[in-house]
Amino acid sequence: MQNEKSADFEVKGIKVNVAVNYRKVFDYPEEIKKLEEKLKKKKKTAELNGSAKLISLNPYLVFKF
Repeated sequence: MQNEKSADFEVKGIKVNVAVNYRKVFDYPEEIKKLEEKLKKKKKTAELNGSAKLISLNPYLVFKF
């Protein structure tokens, strides 16, 4: 892969597409960070007490460089 955003490879007879994507990362104001933390705690509580409903379990691959 040179200057392409994706490329197809064959690995042991299996066709594989590898793509390079970018995720934007923002640093938010302190007020928003506090709200996010409060919401995160409420979500975790809902997961633990059973009031949150699991609607799907999605597998995914992780490659780190």
